[in-house]
Amino acid sequence: MCRLNWIGFAGLACVLVFFGCDAAVDDISIELVKEHGASITSSSEYSGAKAIYAIDGDKETFWRPLTTDTNDGEVWLTIDFGKKVEFNRISLDMSGEAKHPQGLYLPKGYFIKVPAASNIKQTYGEDEEKWQTIMARSEDQFDEGKDAASFDAVRADRVTIVFYVEQDGTGTTPAPRLREMNVYNWKSKTDKSERIGSEISKHILDLEPSPVEIPFHKEDFHLYLFLGQSNMAGRAPIESQDKIVIERSYLFNENGEWEPAQPGIAKESDIQSMQGLNRYSSVELPNKFNGLNPAFTFAQTLTKTLPQIGIGIISNAKGGTYIREWEKGTQLYSEALRRVQEAMKFGTLKGIVWQQGESDRKNSNYVVQLSQLIEDFRSDLGMEDLPFFVGEAPKVPKEGDSEKMALTIQFNERLAQLPNLVPYVYVISSDGFDDIGDGTHIDAESQRIFGKRFAKQTLQAVYHIDVDELD
Repeated sequence: MCRLNWIGFAGLACVLVFFGCDAAVDDISIELVKEHGASITSSSEYSGAKAIYAIDGDKETFWRPLTTDTNDGEVWLTIDFGKKVEFNRISLDMSGEAKHPQGLYLPKGYFIKVPAASNIKQTYGEDEEKWQTIMARSEDQFDEGKDAASFDAVRADRVTIVFYVEQDGTGTTPAPRLREMNVYNWKSKTDKSERIGSEISKHILDLEPSPVEIPFHKEDFHLYLFLGQSNMAGRAPIESQDKIVIERSYLFNENGEWEPAQPGIAKESDIQSMQGLNRYSSVELPNKFNGLNPAFTFAQTLTKTLPQIGIGIISNAKGGTYIREWEKGTQLYSEALRRVQEAMKFGTLKGIVWQQGESDRKNSNYVVQLSQLIEDFRSDLGMEDLPFFVGEAPKVPKEGDSEKMALTIQFNERLAQLPNLVPYVYVISSDGFDDIGDGTHIDAESQRIFGKRFAKQTLQAVYHIDVDELD
């Protein structure tokens, strides 16, 4: 059972948090428990303090878990709507006071969790690993027992509140006395109707996004193919700031359809939790986690700068690969070509983004092999001047492995000669990156920087835009 240090909760919290239980006058706040006649279950309950009392609208009653239920340090309560609903706000009134000993006993904190995929039927108590956290709160944020938190909207059929408890100085384990809990779909009345479908909806994360029709003409829907090994697949965690839908950007899925570009669940993967934009790679192993990769901020930067176009992402990276495994005739090459040609039925290919080489640091023939690969892609796609953006091998770890660092520097020096040998090729710096602690895979902030660097070079090379003024 997972236990977290509550000091670190700020990093788990989502973008926007409101305190107090009352919605503002100018808000539209739909109470989903009443709207959908939700049911409720809990880890335990007293006969006079049942779970249903937490959603009955009567503040004189409350739910209280059994004292024996607190022995493992957590208690929980789940609301079941019976179908997927959209929500972005939860309020809790834990102000019920105990009589013996008298006083207000609050949990150390709580998690708000939803099922990691729509096909998950287990309750939180049956398999907690199949539930993912969307918000975490600590006791200093609800010291009087009342709390309300808003977060980026999600769609789910159930929501679970997991309360974490610890023994106090008397040997008693304080358990929450939850008077009322409600779940809301909150929007501001000041938002114009046309913005509800664009500005607000871009923050709504459906854990399993559905295919959509591309609202752009083929010439205005610009496609980019992302290839390489693990740092292109992404092994960095997806953090709260990355859990959004990227405006006017779409991800090519395993069925040859387009979905809104966002983190999500890959049904064919062994990992049934939120993954990044390489999750539909047809060549990556199903037991590999595809986290944040450069495609994310690449698309964000392009759409922010180019308001009239849409961006299509085809990501088909595979970790641990050598350049020889990408040569024409191999499975990796054939799959990349197949998927991008399918995608080109909907849009216009503008470039290939390449991040590979960590496995080839000692390969003195790498530049020759990559030059041939570029020529083969251009030939098979019938695009002799197709831009090719190549990322340097990250110089990680910064300390502790001087031999690896020396090999990486030598590799990048050889790579720097590539634009002199092949036209329309651009090398992107990996300076200043940190790893996730394994000495190989760059962390989330480095991935964001890498994506922006790829995007800035693309804006300059493809769109002829001066990037000096960009953040």
